[in-house]
Amino acid sequence: MRKAVGQFGEDFATRYLKKKGYRVLARNWKAMGVELDIVCKYEGELVFVEVKTRRSRVAGDPEDSVTVLKRSHLERAAHAYLDTLSDHDVPWRVDVVAINLVEGNDPEVVHFEGI
Repeated sequence: MRKAVGQFGEDFATRYLKKKGYRVLARNWKAMGVELDIVCKYEGELVFVEVKTRRSRVAGDPEDSVTVLKRSHLERAAHAYLDTLSDHDVPWRVDVVAINLVEGNDPEVVHFEGI
């Protein structure tokens, strides 16, 4: 069930980002023992997106699970991705898309840019 919720969230976030004008370059890109959920390009900037999806707020909001350790893993993975590019000086940032699944309603989405 947890994996299905995560997959739903990533699919939903991908559609959400595309509607906002983001161009998706990769999904579930793995390196250095961590994964980048979505890699996008937006207005000349690479955007590494971490997607967090929850079915309930009992354990807090989805974004609460992006800890300092998780941020350092995301940064390490972002650098690994950048190392695969010919242009290492491209501007980049890490975003979080937090999704709350509310039974009977549309998912609630909050997009945190440049965490």
